[in-house]
Amino acid sequence: MRPGDMHDENDMVQQFRTWIGGRTGISPLYDEIVAGMIQDDEMLSLLAQISQIPYVCNRFMAAVHFLLLERDNSPLSQFYVTTGAPARSSKGVYDIFRLFCLSNSKLILMLSRSAEVQINEVRRSAAFVFALNSVRSVAGGTPTALIELGACAGLNLNLDRYQYDFGAGAVGPAQAGLVIPCEVRNRAAPPTIVIPQVVLREGIDVSPVDIGTAQGRNWLIAFASPDDHRRQMFLQQAMEICLRAPVSVRRGSAGELIGSVLASVAEGVEACVLHALTEHHFGALERAQVRRDLMEASHRRDVHVIGLEWPRTRGVVDMARELELTLTVYRQGKARRHLLAISDRRGAVDWLRPTG
Repeated sequence: MRPGDMHDENDMVQQFRTWIGGRTGISPLYDEIVAGMIQDDEMLSLLAQISQIPYVCNRFMAAVHFLLLERDNSPLSQFYVTTGAPARSSKGVYDIFRLFCLSNSKLILMLSRSAEVQINEVRRSAAFVFALNSVRSVAGGTPTALIELGACAGLNLNLDRYQYDFGAGAVGPAQAGLVIPCEVRNRAAPPTIVIPQVVLREGIDVSPVDIGTAQGRNWLIAFASPDDHRRQMFLQQAMEICLRAPVSVRRGSAGELIGSVLASVAEGVEACVLHALTEHHFGALERAQVRRDLMEASHRRDVHVIGLEWPRTRGVVDMARELELTLTVYRQGKARRHLLAISDRRGAVDWLRPTG
């Protein structure tokens, strides 16, 4: 054994324990699999080869899931309902999972290293709609341009095409085909939620996902636990809507493209920039460039930026805390930030607690 191997294996045990600990109650299937992996020396040795890549747990589990979706003839696919298998107990899954991973180790490691982490959590649209109602002009019916940073497949750019239930009945298009629940736990919540009139929707992503292809759809599905039935249902419904009403997602970095996208917004249209669990992917230079472009654009028009992000403690992203839903208004070269709500750390927006 090489000197660093034991350290890498111990690191993988800790990473997977932390990862599954943050998903309590979500996936009995992954609970069973992870419990076996962290006690399996051969699997830990395999995982140690990719221990230094970011988001290794998400990447590894998604790589396995993706391969099953692409070729559903493996015995392991019988435990993954996303492949069309009937729901069943996860008992006994680990030995079959282990065999699949060891038999396909080169391909799984290659996918884990090379493929981009792409998670399009459509339930974040509820937070965006909630926040957009803090923009008076948007809530009043002013035509709105939505620009999303880290848009992935652009599912959240269709937020006006979904219904929402904030506890007082659904709002949104009657035949939406997708109702996103969002519990509001505070009397300070706005009495009425208005769906914005969206006239422009533009996404930016370094590696956008094309859900017009089966491979693109499978890649999004792969990043959600196969037995997380609610999330998989929302994802499938949102993809169906997006296939009927496609959106534009430009390939490139936010620092490269945000200025030109803002410049394309017509007069009389409110510019709203959205981002969720995206900022921690930006380096310092890109964050600075995005801020400069927002400041520059604000001399010509107001720009409203809605973020759903982990807070920072002394400049460091604190993933142990809940997410902050914020509205930052850029006007005449100045920025004013408002904390609107606290959301659950997964960004699923099962509830919002306005802070006043």
